[in-house]
Amino acid sequence: MADFTRYVLSFSSLCCVVVLAQALDPTNIYKRVGDSVTLKCNNVIKSYQQCSSVTWIYSRDRSGTITLIQKGKRTQDILSGSLASRLSLQPDCFLNISDINVGDAGRYVCRQFAPDSQYGPDETIDLSVLSGNTQEDDFICSVHSYDGACGGVSLRWSDQGTSDQMSQQESPGQCVVRRPNTQPLDSAGLRCLLMKDGFNKTSVDFASKDQKLTVKLTSPPLPLGVRAPLPLRITSSTWL
Repeated sequence: MADFTRYVLSFSSLCCVVVLAQALDPTNIYKRVGDSVTLKCNNVIKSYQQCSSVTWIYSRDRSGTITLIQKGKRTQDILSGSLASRLSLQPDCFLNISDINVGDAGRYVCRQFAPDSQYGPDETIDLSVLSGNTQEDDFICSVHSYDGACGGVSLRWSDQGTSDQMSQQESPGQCVVRRPNTQPLDSAGLRCLLMKDGFNKTSVDFASKDQKLTVKLTSPPLPLGVRAPLPLRITSSTWL
């Protein structure tokens, strides 16, 4: 009987570890410059009004963190920064970021307190941001992510309905592919696809240098019954 009890306890402990590990795995979200994103925080304590149990924490890499929302209120760290006008906390305690730029890429953590000690595990979201620009005679497509890792994604060029794997290199904060802008493109132009597990997560479109320089941002097709927003065109070759 004692052996059976120890077996049950050991199995229960193992199950708890597995469940906790699954809860701590980051959720990956892929967006492009100019998009908006809503970061979810599940299992919010309903008895705490105005998200007073919720704290949102941001980190670009492992060197440090910034508290964005502390117990339902925006912190002084962001009130004076460019993020202040683009960040909002929704009534359901989800974090919304509008007009995304490459500096928003990184890790976002939703942490709850009840009242002063942590309640439950962190919910972690890794936001990767795709950008496109031109430099001299090259098209450049980059994905910016937490801690400078490509995170298992690949970048592909698509020209005239084809999709070819191009050379990919990893550098701090981004995964980059380049393609010479030496020949005129057809009317369909050139597209850089961000791929994850064989699926297109988002993309950027380029026009040739013989046309007016544009970088057009595109997303995968919307579900049936959902209206697409007006097309977004950026008429600058570089995003800051």
